[in-house]
Amino acid sequence: MSSHHVVREAQEPALLILHADYLLLPHISPLLEWSPFILTAADSLPEALEHQIKIDGVIFYKEQQKEISPLVAEQEPVALITLQEKETILSAALRHLARHGHSAVNILSSNYIPLKEELEIILSTTSVSLNVVLLGETSKAALCRAGRYVKWYPAAETIEVQPALKEMTISTTGFTENMQQSLLKGSQSLQTAATGVISIETDTPCWITEELY
Repeated sequence: MSSHHVVREAQEPALLILHADYLLLPHISPLLEWSPFILTAADSLPEALEHQIKIDGVIFYKEQQKEISPLVAEQEPVALITLQEKETILSAALRHLARHGHSAVNILSSNYIPLKEELEIILSTTSVSLNVVLLGETSKAALCRAGRYVKWYPAAETIEVQPALKEMTISTTGFTENMQQSLLKGSQSLQTAATGVISIETDTPCWITEELY
């Protein structure tokens, strides 16, 4: 697998690699074809390079810089992003992407439950405006802003909806059991009634999780 470096704007979702093993998954390859801006955590850098991925930025602790610099010497230009005090890899990535005009990011991780929890904290304490999709081995979770989510699905498809904050008001169409201005405090599984477009309207951000086949 390879991804060549081309000149591009920030309209394509960036890719943050926290688990380089998953670069071989079939639902990841199409993302690389668009030559996204690619960030990686320092621990995932060697394996990402083994997959011949063009790295655009590395997030690392200050003491890791000596070992990282030789690895990315042939990848120039590369943004070297040092973690600030009390900063996490996720918050550093969001900070860098927002500063450079990116509006969306796909995050590749083997365990995105802790990332969801951290994103919910970031969401409730800052003005983060990026659209975020967490990609795992068999599922993905999209952080959807308050508003209307519309997407085509096949019949009998199951998705899970969950408030990103404490609770939300939700209305849906296109499912076997729809909700109208219902108060949702936890996760709710919904099954599509037929092949076609579904809609989900919420008044606060939510997670929409679906299985990948």
